[in-house]
Amino acid sequence: MLDLFKRKLNIYFFNKYTLKKFFNLMGSVFSYRYSKSPIVKSHPIRMVIDTGNICQLKCPLCPTGLGRTTREKSFMDLESFKKIIDEAGEYLCEVDLYNWGEPFLNKDLSKMIRYAKNAGIKVSLNANLNLLKEEWMHEIVEAQLDQLTVSIDGASQETYSKYRIGGNFDIVLNNLKKLIEVRKQHKSKYPHITWQFLVMSHNEEEIEKCKKMAHEIGVDEVYLRPMRCDMGTELLMSDQEKVESIKNWLPSQEKYSRYNYKTKQKKNPLAKCLFQTTTMVVNPNGSVSPCCGVYDEKWDFGNALKDGVFRVWNNETYVAARKAVLDKDTSNPDLICTHCIKNGFLEY
Repeated sequence: MLDLFKRKLNIYFFNKYTLKKFFNLMGSVFSYRYSKSPIVKSHPIRMVIDTGNICQLKCPLCPTGLGRTTREKSFMDLESFKKIIDEAGEYLCEVDLYNWGEPFLNKDLSKMIRYAKNAGIKVSLNANLNLLKEEWMHEIVEAQLDQLTVSIDGASQETYSKYRIGGNFDIVLNNLKKLIEVRKQHKSKYPHITWQFLVMSHNEEEIEKCKKMAHEIGVDEVYLRPMRCDMGTELLMSDQEKVESIKNWLPSQEKYSRYNYKTKQKKNPLAKCLFQTTTMVVNPNGSVSPCCGVYDEKWDFGNALKDGVFRVWNNETYVAARKAVLDKDTSNPDLICTHCIKNGFLEY
């Protein structure tokens, strides 16, 4: 977690800022911590741009893996990506090019990374790494991708594939080794590589083994991530329902979980939503989600490609959602945010 904190410091406080980007960052921080207005005058400092909500794995707590059809399946094309960056890029500190799918399935991914980097934006990916051609490895290193997080939840095929259904542990490990070698060939520190280990009941005994493997390979960091319940419905569930729904997956050691097994989910200490004032989540078709934890398209706030990023950012629905959070108002069932407020805010 210390390395995660250092990376965020690097993104937001040790960045090469233009005056416009710096003042926008300060305005965003002010809006989150102090503002009582549902209209945010600053622009997003971070974007989650899902380059494709399609994945070859069948993870059992992921709506993509479960084959849910409540969001259109597609890839974002390069021109659409450029349109978003051209409009908002001068204000952005960070872009995450993933959400509900495997980013390396998008054929334009390396071009997107380079385009965002050329706009002075830090770029990160989260991937399962079952598909990574060697030529792509050179491209992402040359483009200076800032952060690559690889999901590997185990130290063997048997353990890994219990959750990453359809994944191949040996292929992922070999791709990881090759990528680190390519990085060495280019004498580059990019990308910073994190081995993300989702801690569950069946793999918690392999934590130390994975740490050792990661160190031997040359991975920069191991992140033990607390698991979440069904990511497509968690905002609609009470704390007790969340725990009950994944009781067979939860690790025995509560220190590795985001949940308090006996009472309630750990709460957001500020009881605010970071997404509403700092981050815009854009899906492959341009549709804008309230946050990266919202799967069903019916909850979306608008479309950044059709309406423009900034017009969506303070449109009627966005403002209503911010007002609900400010007032702790749970009376409007048509806003997903009111359900999130009722259930204590989603912790990230």
